[in-house]
Amino acid sequence: MQLPTISDVESTMQPQDASTDASEPSAASPPGSPRLGLPGTGVIGPPRSEPGGQAGEAAAAPPSPLQEALFEQEALLAEFQKVSDELNQLLASMEGSTLVKRLKAAARQQALIADRLASRAGDLFGASEPHAKDDRRLLEELSATENQAAQTVSYIMDDIQSYYERRRMGHFKQVLDEMRELDVLMSLRRLGEDLSVEFGLSIAQVEFWADTLDRWAEDLIAPAEQSDGESDQPNEEPPPPPDAIPPRLIVEVLRILEGEVNLREDTRVAEQARPAIAADEHLQTALRLSVRQSDLRDRMASVVGELIQLPQGAERFADEVELLSVVGTVMDEAASRLSQANTGPETIATETEVIELLLQSRRINPRGAAGGGASPGGGGTGTTEDSALALIGSGLNQNEYREHREVTQATGQSGRSLPEEFRAGLDAYFEQIEEALR
Repeated sequence: MQLPTISDVESTMQPQDASTDASEPSAASPPGSPRLGLPGTGVIGPPRSEPGGQAGEAAAAPPSPLQEALFEQEALLAEFQKVSDELNQLLASMEGSTLVKRLKAAARQQALIADRLASRAGDLFGASEPHAKDDRRLLEELSATENQAAQTVSYIMDDIQSYYERRRMGHFKQVLDEMRELDVLMSLRRLGEDLSVEFGLSIAQVEFWADTLDRWAEDLIAPAEQSDGESDQPNEEPPPPPDAIPPRLIVEVLRILEGEVNLREDTRVAEQARPAIAADEHLQTALRLSVRQSDLRDRMASVVGELIQLPQGAERFADEVELLSVVGTVMDEAASRLSQANTGPETIATETEVIELLLQSRRINPRGAAGGGASPGGGGTGTTEDSALALIGSGLNQNEYREHREVTQATGQSGRSLPEEFRAGLDAYFEQIEEALR
């Protein structure tokens, strides 16, 4: 019998390491005991280590007595079945949560636009203007979608900026600087205007932004650090497997996370409306938001209390208690800021930190032993950054996971592949044709 798991696995459009062969599973990563843990997001791909650093290896979990293990798993499975539907719904709503997931969602949206444009390439490419009413409607819809995408990316950039001002993490600044250098916002807005007049080039541009947004999402993930638990004694007795958190508590953490995401968006709306309303009205709005933040803080404190009250809970769930206690402290700060009518970037950054702490993003090995060990997706052993933090349930989050998508030529894949300089010449040729037809 195996415990159900839901791994919140994000897609990637970036090239993978070809040296890892799926047909040759690593002998150093046997499956261990699955575990239900706090939420986390796994991004497919090898861990990025600092120069000279190497991710540590997690020891394989020793087997428990058979009857005791079966009893514990049956009890956990029965509890999970009661909340499985809600878990899947909560997991599906996490797309707008962390900065990594928001950029990944923006990349998927661009890829979808490219696919829809490519499906009509035969009728629209080179035409002076679309003849069919359906084609005109499609281009208008996709143009509006691009404009909305520019607004979404603008909010993401604002949040990256305010979060960097709070945490001063270098890889966040690198991503933000590149976004500004490429002028992503103006490019997306121009792309929305050019969809109907430069159809062929628009497909290539949309695919470029899909790949670039996806890469920026992965660049936001911190490099792997060497594990403190790496042992110099090869024959040393491995530590026992981590205990599973009761599913009802994980559901509550996800509910709190969903509430924090909604609170951040409402805080943003309140800040946008501030210049247009009276100061007293804005204060009342901010106080209502502060009450909601305090309620979320109290619910988090209840989760921590319930974890501690479990048999040997303070010892068995020490890492989770420490993390959730830190989250509660940051929530207190956000509530205090809101109570002072502060709905600006500092408060949004504080709320963002709560979300980033509750749903941390790490890299996973897509060819690891799925669902096994203390870190599902990476097997019982392996590097600590090579595995997803377990969520709950069974299967993958179908709303988030996508296979690697190859970026194709805008004019199709039939025929032989042309050199880069030839493709550039053809693009220029077709652009001149479109200019002449307009």
